[in-house]
Amino acid sequence: MSPKTNIPLLNLTKIIVGIVAFSQGVQHLADLSIQYLYKDDFHVSPSKMGVFIGLSQLPWIIKPIWGIVCDSFPIFGSKRKAYIVCCGFLSFLGWQLMAYIGVDNVYVAVTLLIMISSSVCICNVVGEALMVEQCANDHAANNVSVFFGFKAVGGLISAYFSGMLLMYLTKKQIFIINSLFPLTMALLSLKLKETQQTQQSQNLKEVLNIFWKFFSNPKIYQQKLNLIQETCIVNFSIHDGTFKQFNNVLFLY
Repeated sequence: MSPKTNIPLLNLTKIIVGIVAFSQGVQHLADLSIQYLYKDDFHVSPSKMGVFIGLSQLPWIIKPIWGIVCDSFPIFGSKRKAYIVCCGFLSFLGWQLMAYIGVDNVYVAVTLLIMISSSVCICNVVGEALMVEQCANDHAANNVSVFFGFKAVGGLISAYFSGMLLMYLTKKQIFIINSLFPLTMALLSLKLKETQQTQQSQNLKEVLNIFWKFFSNPKIYQQKLNLIQETCIVNFSIHDGTFKQFNNVLFLY
């Protein structure tokens, strides 16, 4: 068994991985604003709201495909840095456009949210890849803790402040605030240095064969199907109807 290379407990790659995870968690800061945008500004029904939110979650359903794309099609020889930077700026642009033109047309808003969701998902894929590469060297438990710890902090901030911000700020202002997180991530990622192994692209056919061998394992695809089923039933069918019930029937908000 080959000895592991000792690396610092904290380095730039880990910081970027943590920021990627934090940005994913804190992006939900605008979830409540988006729901009220659908309800109060666009006057959509609960069923349509469920469809629109479901469409914005499609990039996460096909998440493995983004991993294949990143490994098989490097941008200017980069499979990590270029994707984080490009998708970070794309997410920043998406939130800015949501603030200025997305609030005026429901279909523009849905299109922008799909673009933002795709960008965040790709950044998440690359962030997890960087985490795995760091774990291959040393401090595996520490790396995993950093990733999910930052993600949890971002999620907690979203849970506690999304409603409060909506009481004092407009939806447009919240979208602008949300755009700052991916921008920060993209700017810091400009200093990311990839290893020679990371920069090497893989043959698409070889990647697809590895992916199919992995996914065809019953222990994998059965659990994946169960997760998709539970997500569709619990999240899209119940959550959006409950939001409408609280607002229109119980007048809690």
